[in-house]
Amino acid sequence: MEEAKLIRMAAAISEYTVSSVLRETVHSAADSINQAVLSVSTLPGIPEHLLAELVGRQQDLARLEQCVTDYQKERAAEVEEVQKDLMQSRRFHSTDGPDSTFDSEV
Repeated sequence: MEEAKLIRMAAAISEYTVSSVLRETVHSAADSINQAVLSVSTLPGIPEHLLAELVGRQQDLARLEQCVTDYQKERAAEVEEVQKDLMQSRRFHSTDGPDSTFDSEV
């Protein structure tokens, strides 16, 4: 039973880590396109449809970044939930036997 919880914990931490890297990547891409929009909008002769496309991609990345942020928060909550579950399980098992040395005051 505890092995399954440890596997769940490892999976949750792994997913959180991947989501963190993805969030950083999307944020970096969003920063780059934001800079591009600022730079391109000051240049004369840029067709309006190209600028509109850049602005559209900027909005797409902002939405994607929000989705990734939400996903990362969900993964963080999952890690926390599994940690609590493991701690409760360990407290239960450590107070189960007569030779328990678990000190709940620590």
